[in-house]
Amino acid sequence: MWCNPSNYPDYKVTEILSKNGAINQFLDKDKHLSYLIDLHHLPIDTTFENVCDEKTEYIYPKAAKNENGEFLFIVNNPDGSFKHRQLVRVTTCTRPDEKCGHGEVFRSTTSCVQEYSDHKLVALSKTGEELVVDTFSFPSCCICKVNGNFFDF
Repeated sequence: MWCNPSNYPDYKVTEILSKNGAINQFLDKDKHLSYLIDLHHLPIDTTFENVCDEKTEYIYPKAAKNENGEFLFIVNNPDGSFKHRQLVRVTTCTRPDEKCGHGEVFRSTTSCVQEYSDHKLVALSKTGEELVVDTFSFPSCCICKVNGNFFDF
C-alpha cells in the first residue's frame, strides 16, 4: 500500500539529503532513464495474451508500508526536486479474484491473483532523523491460478 500524503516532510528530507552525498548519487540514478519510459512505444508481445486483466503504471510514491507493515515516508521529489526521485513500476489486477479469461478459457476453476515484488527504496527513518534503505512491496503482475484438479474434467 502506498500514497502521496499531504503531510510529506519536504523540508526534513531536503535537509538530510543536503548532508548525504552517497544517497544523492543513489537517487540520481534514474534521471537518465526518463527518456526510456514512453508508454506509447513499449514493445507489445502479440504472441500471447494475458488471461487476467491488469493495468500498469509508473509511480513515484511518497509513503508506503515497509516489509514490517510500518508506513514510512519515501524520498520522492522533496520540494519539487526531480533529482531526488525513485520510480516504481506497478501492475495491478483490474479484476482480482475473478475467473481467468472471464471464465471462457478453462473448464477448471480459476482465479486471477495479484502478485507483489519487493523494492529497495530510500526512506525517512521512523525517528525522522536519517535516511535508510528499506524494503517495500508493490503489485507487480496479475497471474491466473488454476484449481489443483486441473486435469480432472
